[in-house]
Amino acid sequence: MENFQLLPLQTYFMKLQKQVATRYAAFVLWTTAPSYFRAFNYKNSEREICSKLFIRLGRNTLIDFIWFVNFVFNWRKVHVHVDVMEIREFKIPAPWGHIAIKVWGDYRNQPIICLHGLHDNAGTFDALIPLLPQNFYYICVDLPGHGLSDHFPSSLPLEFTTYLFAVSVVIEHFNRQKYIVMGHSFGGRLLTLFTQIYPESVLKIITLDSGYILPITPKEYVYSLKEGYQTVKKIRSFESEECPSYSYDAIVDKVANGRVAGVLTNETAEHIAKRMIRKIGDDKYQFTIDRRLRSIIYPCFTEQYVDKIFEKFPIRCPALAIFASEILQMFEEYEKIHKFSQLPNIEFHEFDGHHHSHQTNPELIAPILNKFLLKPISKL
Repeated sequence: MENFQLLPLQTYFMKLQKQVATRYAAFVLWTTAPSYFRAFNYKNSEREICSKLFIRLGRNTLIDFIWFVNFVFNWRKVHVHVDVMEIREFKIPAPWGHIAIKVWGDYRNQPIICLHGLHDNAGTFDALIPLLPQNFYYICVDLPGHGLSDHFPSSLPLEFTTYLFAVSVVIEHFNRQKYIVMGHSFGGRLLTLFTQIYPESVLKIITLDSGYILPITPKEYVYSLKEGYQTVKKIRSFESEECPSYSYDAIVDKVANGRVAGVLTNETAEHIAKRMIRKIGDDKYQFTIDRRLRSIIYPCFTEQYVDKIFEKFPIRCPALAIFASEILQMFEEYEKIHKFSQLPNIEFHEFDGHHHSHQTNPELIAPILNKFLLKPISKL
């Protein structure tokens, strides 16, 4: 994948200025060369060498002229590489298999761990990262059961806190002293709890449409346990042949329109879709996402319990919380979002958008992120 930027017409004229001027001078010399040779009575060998030199310069001038005419009529279509961040993909070992990683930038730069939301994958950041500062090393993770990563062992239900172990595997693999962490939705909740458990590893934290773990009642917790176990039993009885298959266009459409909140464009849906399918025939694909994710088990946290956790394990590093107006309206009765945003070291920003605006309209939040990322950390 390559990133291009369209440059203004003036830039191209500036780049051509020196070349055209030099070639024009050579062209003048080439056309007047015979008269100079006659006037100074050059020897044949010297005349041959100079003549060949001027002919070459003249030919290059003609090529430049043709290129320039083509450029004038097609300049809007011309793209030039501008400080493109290197993109690499690889897998790192984990006790249950492998975790897929997509990195942007130079590994020597300050690393930023980027975690996606539930049912998404590392492709969720494809539109956003090109708008962020290039002097960071963006480590985008496919969480287990998502994207190109292996699933957790199939014999057990999925629990929210198990994913904290996956984050620690990534942290230990890259072996850096400090990380900036950025998470969207489910990924943001994971990283908030991770920051409380391992504050020494986190330099800054950014959450996109994500507060803290939503509190649930004991009754809801027991129900989620039962549903989680039933889901495992049901899935283990399935054969891969029983999974539905779709055309590629249908896959993209389901990803684009199957969001809990907001709708993706086809282009941004493809960023996610291509990492969560396998081809089984001619234009026939199956989803590879872990179906247990529909019944993930969250901790039994009451609001009082969450208050105590924040009291005992406060987040002390600089933090940025960005919320789309649509999400705040959905959770306006949930005070923990607002309490989270009122911590003294947290910057809170609301913008007019939906849950996946970081994919469809990344320009809405990129300036906020850039300012926060480049802001020096106070030593006080």
